[in-house]
Amino acid sequence: MHGGTSIVITGSHVDTLGKTAVQCIFGDAEAIAGLVHGASSVQCISPASVKGAGLVQLLLRSGSSNSTTSFEYVEPAALLAVRPSSGSLIGGTLVELRGSALRRGITGCMFGSEIVKADRVHMLTSTRMQLHTPASTSTGRVVLDAWDDVLGVQRSGLDVGFLYTGEVHIEEIAPSRGPERGGTIVTV
Repeated sequence: MHGGTSIVITGSHVDTLGKTAVQCIFGDAEAIAGLVHGASSVQCISPASVKGAGLVQLLLRSGSSNSTTSFEYVEPAALLAVRPSSGSLIGGTLVELRGSALRRGITGCMFGSEIVKADRVHMLTSTRMQLHTPASTSTGRVVLDAWDDVLGVQRSGLDVGFLYTGEVHIEEIAPSRGPERGGTIVTV
């Protein structure tokens, strides 16, 4: 996994040894510097690792702390396809998104800058979810990305998009009548 997630570990008396005395250890990885925020919290940036849960421990200048907490590395979600890939700008088009690592933590989908939240998303499997598109203020293509409430946007880099189209308005049909047997050519 890529790492780079900013986490905050809370505890007590963290600041007693100064701002440079605290390091964070993620599992078996090398210790990395932590940034002390007040008396009760340390901010750490997770290093790259393999998928799965691991322990996080604070290392103080005088030795390691007695307590640990857990941190889970998860595979980033990626959207691979959307069907249908276009719909009305008034929204409401039922679409199915296909991807990888669409897990329980994925709580929505970004349509450009608009988030469709979990109450409107139906997870079908770990590779498929359905939702209704949000409305858009303009026609055109928007990029889709998975949304995780903890990790934020999960950009796949695969440029999966949805095309918002204008509403079709029929102004005239000619001729307006024809025989019951059909076969009349009409112009719309």
